[in-house]
Amino acid sequence: MFKSYMGMQIVKAAVDENKSFDQQKLKERLHNNTLCAKDHPGIILDVHYDENNDIDKQTYIVKVVNEKHTVTDVLPPLHPEWFTNCKK
Repeated sequence: MFKSYMGMQIVKAAVDENKSFDQQKLKERLHNNTLCAKDHPGIILDVHYDENNDIDKQTYIVKVVNEKHTVTDVLPPLHPEWFTNCKK
């Protein structure tokens, strides 16, 4: 569910920046680009798409005990330097 939400919010952010729903422009906007949560309220996490359009972001390790979710660890992005403009 979370991945679907984030995917739609990322598309919305790119479309808003492009002011167009053109697929080629959407691809070009995401390619080698960082979207910061501070600039796009619907995006919960800062995300970056690299030259291969692979995503980089923080990752949360969650443990479920007695039907309760607990974040046990937070893994930083592989390339934190891509997120320097996202600092609040």
